[in-house]
Amino acid sequence: MDQHKEIAAAINKAAVDNGKLIETGFDSLRTLAIAKDAPQVQVDEMRLAFMAGAQHLWGAMMDFLDPGVDETPADLMRMKSIQDELDRWEQKIRLRIEPTKGGG
Repeated sequence: MDQHKEIAAAINKAAVDNGKLIETGFDSLRTLAIAKDAPQVQVDEMRLAFMAGAQHLWGAMMDFLDPGVDETPADLMRMKSIQDELDRWEQKIRLRIEPTKGGG
């Protein structure tokens, strides 16, 4: 695991232990993708959208996971589908927020 991922994992662990994982995620989004001088209404609306997305994902997972304490092959397939979808979004996000390499 590279240093960036280790730091992110430690931050996420502390955030979830403190009941603030999703808040911490929004704080990261705000730092990376929302202009520092954005109007408060924009920040508030983006926070609402972020939280709604998190709630949708969690609620959907609670609905589609098979009952029982052990994961089923169908559960694993569904989680893989979510991972694949999020991986595609991660690539789009990285292209948008990371600085380009090269000359200029």
